[in-house]
This record gives sequence, C-alpha cells and structure tokens, in this order.
Amino acid sequence: MTFMANWVGKALVAIAVVFFLQTAKAILIPVALAGVLVFTLARPVWRLHVLGISNYIGAAVVMGGLDQRGIVDL
Repeated sequence: MTFMANWVGKALVAIAVVFFLQTAKAILIPVALAGVLVFTLARPVWRLHVLGISNYIGAAVVMGGLDQRGIVDL
C-alpha cells in the first residue's frame, strides 16, 4: 500500500512540475536569455570601459553593433 501511495505522490509531483514549467515558459525563457547575454557581452563592454567609455555607453554600442549585424532584434 505504501509503495502505491509513494508512486502516486511522485507522479503527481512530476505532473505539477511539468505544468508549472509549461506555464512559466513565458517568463523563464527571457530570463535565461538575459543571463546568457550578460555573460556573453560582459567582456566587450569591459574592453570599452578600459578604453575610457562608460559602461552604459559601451553596452549601447555593443547591443547596437549586434542589432546592425542582425544578431539581436531591438
């Protein structure tokens, strides 16, 4: 009896996790993409900062360059 209850409980938790991830997809995908962009673009922005360009301007320049190449659609 406890084996069956344990299995049913795990199945319900698995279904709940899948349902949660399915509904949270609209939020999780942009957050994950933002994290990837932060780690990918930190080095070019840092290089521009070393050259004396502000981080804000450097980020705008890097994102503008990616937009011009068609990599990012702003």
